[in-house]
Amino acid sequence: MATFDAQFVQDFYKMVFGDHYPVKLSEFIPDLVNRDYNLMTKTDTIDSLREHNYAKFADDDILNFWTTVDNRDRRMKLFGGFQKACYPHYKFDTAQEQTIARICEADPAVEKWLRPALGQLRLYWDNNRREYSPDFLIGTTDGLYLLEPKMRRDMEANDVLAKARTAVEYCAPASAYTAAHGGESWDYVLIPHDRTSANASIAGLVGEFVVA
Repeated sequence: MATFDAQFVQDFYKMVFGDHYPVKLSEFIPDLVNRDYNLMTKTDTIDSLREHNYAKFADDDILNFWTTVDNRDRRMKLFGGFQKACYPHYKFDTAQEQTIARICEADPAVEKWLRPALGQLRLYWDNNRREYSPDFLIGTTDGLYLLEPKMRRDMEANDVLAKARTAVEYCAPASAYTAAHGGESWDYVLIPHDRTSANASIAGLVGEFVVA
């Protein structure tokens, strides 16, 4: 099971939610709870980091996130060595996801980041029948970003666009809440896979690929 430094988690939640947490969903995203989120109740809270159920082969080492691995093996590997992540270990499905983790660690504007586990953000799409967990939640000195890399050929796919609309809808009330409590605004960023590189910055990616 993952272990979290208590002060780190407290700092992250203060950054995400401002000076008021744990947060009731009915306060954080009221329009969505009242209108659409029939899977939620008005007393549900976002009050902890959800854990990933990661596993690895017993003989496998935990790899440093800068380690290059074959694409065929990446999903089976567990990576560590992070300084800004909210979890000590992560898995990556694609090279682009691993690259974004490297960007987060190297970019001085990034303060903290995580790959949200299912149930962390409580973001639902497809008429509330399916949960969507963006690949990254990144906190920088300028804002908070739900960030998703996708293959360029899939950028206009119906499911990708539907998830993007849901995420943008989520960011609006989230931004209103955090603005009222000393926090940063939220935005959704959808990045084509061939525009991720380790020398990029989160601000540069946001500037080019934020979804309005």
